[in-house]
Amino acid sequence: MPLQQVEQPNVELAELKQQQKPLNRFLLVGDSIMYAFGVEFRNAAKKSDFKFDEIKVDFKISTGLNRVDFFDWYARTTQLVSKYNPDGVVVLFGGNDDQDILDKNGKYRAELTPEWKSAYQERVERYAKLLNESSVEKVYWIGHPISNKPRYRKFISIFNEIYQEVADTYPKIEFVDNWDTFALNGNFNPIVANNSGKKGRVRTKDGYHFTHHGARILADNLIEKMNDDGVLQKQAELETSKKISSLDK
Repeated sequence: MPLQQVEQPNVELAELKQQQKPLNRFLLVGDSIMYAFGVEFRNAAKKSDFKFDEIKVDFKISTGLNRVDFFDWYARTTQLVSKYNPDGVVVLFGGNDDQDILDKNGKYRAELTPEWKSAYQERVERYAKLLNESSVEKVYWIGHPISNKPRYRKFISIFNEIYQEVADTYPKIEFVDNWDTFALNGNFNPIVANNSGKKGRVRTKDGYHFTHHGARILADNLIEKMNDDGVLQKQAELETSKKISSLDK
């Protein structure tokens, strides 16, 4: 069975995706790859000109959207959203999802088969629907950069395709394409410069996890995208707004 075909986003959906108010309370969730990313997102946020009231990072090693029998991210995310009441969520999965899967009917599906892709997409659809129907205002679903490991490169290209297709169907969800961030002329580039021009290795030896340098590049890119989307408010603008408000009283 081929990947489910989804309709191209229409103008109305595109308009719904436009964020109307600033976000400053963020929840970051994912597998072990989220650890370095979460640390560096916090560091980048502290050094930025933008207002971040709270950043919560919740990661669990060896988990994902595949083995829901091992760890239930649907229930966990519902608990976290209820507990922290974030207005923005950042999602990063896939690191442990490159394995056989049991579909929603409990039927075994071998990895990389059309049935496997369909079953995994159903998992992603269910998670996206959960977030889209929650109190969260905006979701950034992080796409994986290219890897130097053929196996991972094959899987993450499929994951990215699914994440993109699903995100396109939900107003609150934005897919962040990072494939070329670690690439040079279409091939994996192990050493990449950050925004300040400092170069460093971007992945660990396993070909999947990010180094802190690589994670910082992705975190800076996400904050830049958030700014472009209009979901962040600069501290200086906030202070000016407060002064004007006090004068009006």
